[in-house]
Order: sequence, then C-alpha cells, then structure tokens
Amino acid sequence: MSKKNQTIIDMNKKTNEELATMVFQLKLQLMEYRFKKTSGEFKNTHIIKEAKTIIAQALTVLKSRNIEITIGSHGLAMYDRKNNIVTSLNQQVKDTMHKQDLASATESASLNINQNENNEEKNNSISDISELSQINNNKKLGQVSQKNVEKTIRKTQGGGQ
Repeated sequence: MSKKNQTIIDMNKKTNEELATMVFQLKLQLMEYRFKKTSGEFKNTHIIKEAKTIIAQALTVLKSRNIEITIGSHGLAMYDRKNNIVTSLNQQVKDTMHKQDLASATESASLNINQNENNEEKNNSISDISELSQINNNKKLGQVSQKNVEKTIRKTQGGGQ
C-alpha cells in the first residue's frame, strides 16, 4: 500500500470535526509559510506542496461524506448537506490550538533549559581556556621581563667595565 493511500485511510478514520480543524490549521500554516517564503526565511518549499496535498485529501474525504467547510471572518463552520445542519467549529479550533501552543511552549522551554546548560558548559570551558592562556601569557611575560632584566644587567656591567 502506498503512502498516499495510507494517509487517505487514516483520514477516513477521523471525525468530520477533526478533519475540518486539520484543514483550518494547515491553511494557517500555509499562510505563515508564504510570509516566510517572501521574506526569505523559508527554505524548505517542498513542505508547501505537501501541505496543499494533505488539504486536498482531507477536503476530498469531507466531500465524500457530503460535508463542506467554510473558513472566513466568522471562523470555521461545517455544513452537513445530507442533514442540512451547520456547525460552528470555533471552540474545537481554539482547544486544539491551545493544546498545540502548550506543547510547543513546553518543548521550547525544555530546549531553552538544554541550551542554557550547554552554554554554561561552554562558558565554563571557555573560562578554563582563558585562565590557562592567561597563565601561559603571564609565564611568557615573566620570561620576557626576565630576559630584559638580564640584558640590562649585562649592558650595565659591560658598560661599567
């Protein structure tokens, strides 16, 4: 079974609300990708095509169930043509977005903690390296100044003879 068929089978297992919120979130991501692409921050442009493909597959599954979704200033609404029922999905979208925000915030917090630990280790190793180089510099300065003292002693002794 191909990957494409597997994703459609997985989508058929989802509820109409899940598919509609997935389409809404992917469309938001597409908009974000377009902004990043125009500003030059986005390099993986193949992701845009993949997102569009997933949106098309989800809309196809919804259409096979006689479901239409509308996304607009009102938010997200789902229209069941068979039963002639309109359902607002704004709360489901808010809930899933909130869960994703919490998950990403938790993930970024753990990444920041790991980065801080790594930075502390780097700073410690950098300070150790700088201390060693300072000691070496002091030794070199001591050697240089000792050579200068010996030269001046020789000059004064040689000049006094």
